[in-house]
Amino acid sequence: MSALRAFSVLALLSLWTGCSKGPDLAASKDVQDDPAVFKYPGNWKMEKAREAQEGVTTTTYTIEPSDGLAMIIVFAPAIELDLEAFAADMLKNMDDSLKQDYSLGSIEVLKKMDGKKEPVTRKISGAERHGLNIKVTLTAMGTKVPLTLEIYRVEGEATSAIALYQTADEDAARDQPGYNLIFDTLTIK
Repeated sequence: MSALRAFSVLALLSLWTGCSKGPDLAASKDVQDDPAVFKYPGNWKMEKAREAQEGVTTTTYTIEPSDGLAMIIVFAPAIELDLEAFAADMLKNMDDSLKQDYSLGSIEVLKKMDGKKEPVTRKISGAERHGLNIKVTLTAMGTKVPLTLEIYRVEGEATSAIALYQTADEDAARDQPGYNLIFDTLTIK
């Protein structure tokens, strides 16, 4: 499953879940990998995918609580990353995917409304990183679910990366310590 597709599907699942336990930080798991090192909560799932295309190897780490998503996408060698364009592509793919997968003929079951986008800064991989905090509201059959997507560009010695998380706002306080564990321990090589 592609990174953008996984984001799309998990964003939808956030609509109907929300009864999970918080992140288990005491039993955190380590990822000691090339090109990324980080920890994640012991009760969250992690998958890794790697593909090479046109001389660039992309390694994607998808970390999932039951109803959110964190991703680290590493490009080797480093490539130019336009965070605004990447976020716009991700949101468009999410919107297109959800409309295609969750429509009944001409009846649109799911709608996405873009919200506001604000700059944010946090320390990742040993340096202050500039990112975007994007508020999106998904509407399904009259139910509105506000989501937050936080996305950062991270540069390593020979790599570049996107680090992001997405969560339903109602789950953010519960899951934020897990996202913080990932971002606070992340090192991109």
